[in-house]
Amino acid sequence: MLPEPTPMEIPLVLPSESADLIPIRYSWYQPWLGGTNCATFVNQVCISNMANGLYWLDYMEYAIACPQEWKFGTRIKAFGAIWECMDRGGAIRYIDGIPFVDFLTAHPRADFKSIVYVEIIK
Repeated sequence: MLPEPTPMEIPLVLPSESADLIPIRYSWYQPWLGGTNCATFVNQVCISNMANGLYWLDYMEYAIACPQEWKFGTRIKAFGAIWECMDRGGAIRYIDGIPFVDFLTAHPRADFKSIVYVEIIK
């Protein structure tokens, strides 16, 4: 049985009636902070590309790091926007059947590790 979402976890834009909703464990990352947010941090600048080879800064507020089981290019609708799987991460994996999804965003949209229901875009 899936955990019940709290009010913060309910999608901001209601999905279509035929939507495939799945729960995710929400996380976010900010490469400009360095540390675990960036693989190569030089002179206070994150010069890493995402796992798909593209530079992270060009995909702010659009890219997500998703589990290995998801293909690059998988898109979800969450928080009123479309997000695309473009990156990976060591902690980005399934836990108890629910995937961690790490959003490349300047401002968190939910609490860390909270369960959020998202729509898979087909």
